[in-house]
Amino acid sequence: MDCLGLSGSLNDEWVENAKKLFGTNYNVITYCYGTSDCEYEFFYINGNSGGKIFTSNDFAFRTADGFIIKVAPWATDWAALTVDVNGSKKPNTMGRDIHTFRIRISDCGVHPYYGYVYAQTNGDSFNPNLYWKTNENLCDPELSSDNASYGCTAKVIESGWKMDF
Repeated sequence: MDCLGLSGSLNDEWVENAKKLFGTNYNVITYCYGTSDCEYEFFYINGNSGGKIFTSNDFAFRTADGFIIKVAPWATDWAALTVDVNGSKKPNTMGRDIHTFRIRISDCGVHPYYGYVYAQTNGDSFNPNLYWKTNENLCDPELSSDNASYGCTAKVIESGWKMDF
């Protein structure tokens, strides 16, 4: 994550750099990498269990105001950001209190996963399969697919902050 002074893959050096960066900018009370301190079961908007989130294999941390934040190298020009705004308190549901974003390395921009900017994968090339508005499968509580939750944060933000699902 060059834009944040971090690059490469998730390893001990990456974790130490991330601790310095986020420890300076957040009131971190617990780092969760290598522990199960932040781990709990999460759910998709269709009610299916997603298993454990914020596991010992993830670089995640808990803040004094109750957030749990996970950051991970993800792809060549992207990093993954997952935020649970109320920590392990219910509903623990992707798209409701757990939100996914991508950090675009080229401009350090934070964009909702499956939002409009994210769907522009190759510069100005738009991929409608990667946009919640043109691919209804990315935020639909009626679908049995667990992937139907990952575009819900983008839908909420790009719909004027309405959670109508």
